[in-house]
Amino acid sequence: MNKNAFEQLQLNFDGQRLYQAKNDAYKFDIFDDTWQLGTKSFVNLDWMYDQNYDQQTFIDLRILLAKAANKLSSGSVATFLYGLKVLGNQLTLAKFQLAWISLKTSQKKRITDVFRFAIEKADLPQFKVLADFASEHRPKTKLGNNILDPEKGVYSEIEYDSIKEQLRLATANLQKNCRNSQDVHAFSLLIACQLLIALVRRPIQLVQLKWADVLPVGQRFSDHRSFKKESVPEREYLFTDVECLHIRTFKGKDGLFRGNAERNSQRLEPDLSSLLLIYRQQYESVFIKTLEKQGINLTQDECRQIMLRCPILPEYQLFTMQFETKSNLFNAIGHLSDSFHKTGVNLRQNLVEFCSGLSFKSDRINNDDLQLANNRLRHTVLTSGAQQGLSAPYLASITGVTEGAVQPYIELSFEARLEIDLAFAEQDVLRKFGNMSVKNLQKLGGFVVSNEFDEEIGIQANPANCTSCASKMGMPLGCYPCDNFTALQEANHQQYLDKALRKYEVNELESNPVALKKLKKIILYIQATIKICEERKLAARGLRHD
Repeated sequence: MNKNAFEQLQLNFDGQRLYQAKNDAYKFDIFDDTWQLGTKSFVNLDWMYDQNYDQQTFIDLRILLAKAANKLSSGSVATFLYGLKVLGNQLTLAKFQLAWISLKTSQKKRITDVFRFAIEKADLPQFKVLADFASEHRPKTKLGNNILDPEKGVYSEIEYDSIKEQLRLATANLQKNCRNSQDVHAFSLLIACQLLIALVRRPIQLVQLKWADVLPVGQRFSDHRSFKKESVPEREYLFTDVECLHIRTFKGKDGLFRGNAERNSQRLEPDLSSLLLIYRQQYESVFIKTLEKQGINLTQDECRQIMLRCPILPEYQLFTMQFETKSNLFNAIGHLSDSFHKTGVNLRQNLVEFCSGLSFKSDRINNDDLQLANNRLRHTVLTSGAQQGLSAPYLASITGVTEGAVQPYIELSFEARLEIDLAFAEQDVLRKFGNMSVKNLQKLGGFVVSNEFDEEIGIQANPANCTSCASKMGMPLGCYPCDNFTALQEANHQQYLDKALRKYEVNELESNPVALKKLKKIILYIQATIKICEERKLAARGLRHD
């Protein structure tokens, strides 16, 4: 459509032109090529001129997107726009059917959602033929297949343990004395990773968090409510442990920013609570110094008030913005404002960059391809919970989904994964034997792992990494699966296999699934260690297996 035709179309159009976004602070004209749907949400439509739409189709598609912007989140609108852009001007049934064949599965699903919305929510019957065809031919993917997918589904035990271990080491090695905004930014990404795992919530939910959403356990959010329209949970867990914090989260799929608090707040473990408090102190220190350089000096009460308004995971610009006056500062950062909050997309990109510097390890895919991802975490937590026999309502509550959404996890069986874990254990033990000569390691003082009788069992590659280890199985049982431990070939590992097997039998009688899971992994690694050690002893004597 050329410029003259577009101008003529505007003159002849007598329908509704102005629409309101779901965020009712924003309105837009359907003939504008850029729609603002939120503080940081924009939709660009200039690509439509290159599609050779006829005038009626051009109008119909803009109305469809406008109604979607009125009812759905900006992320859903962007998904709709992507689907229409991929489809192009293939909107007659014959062309649509031909195009359908070459579309990817994800594209078919998105386009189906677009036309279903057009019929069911937007009252645009002209798209019914396309909606009917798309709905009939929409790919049917079983959730179970997604859960077991090695790249998108549940983490294997090896992968999940590796992610937690690398984050533990990153936490232990982090420079917690932040000197500038770069240090705070690095600290914030570590906090984001820890909260992603602890809360099992989506990035779009984490970016909504302000410091007002964190309180010591026992204090109620309703007592700290600063604004009449500010959401608070209907119920809160109350504990007497003052060393712990609890945090309120907000639903992320309704398109509203901090508009709908989840019913229950969530308790953070003591270690994470301590880490979060350290982060807050460093964050506040750097931020206040930044303001002081601008000549903005806050009283203690003003400092507290502005911090409660600040995002827990801020944009870098928060520390570089020139507010100039105290009034501008408080006007720029509000209780419900998304100013200086990251977007969900930006946080996901930041996490990918941060995790690329960690040595995640996978037993199924290339190590470099293993990422910390929200969907995979949710698959893993729900799968683990189902294996422990947790009820559907409980599983739904810890992940913020419906009971129907957790049912497939309850029905899955993962016994076959034991063979995969065993195969990987053997490869991992071999890899550790090959990294450095044990004799060379033994020459380095302080690296030896000994049992209660002072017998040498193995070598620590880096003793500093063991200082913050919280393994409940103790040394050396808990050491065998660890990257930091290499077993000595001459040591008696059979005694620890026997010990682990006895522990397994006891916990099996007590029906302790968490302990069983850890012991099963330890048993696999000790078995693999014994096997590799025997093979190396035979090779050293010049013998071979029959």
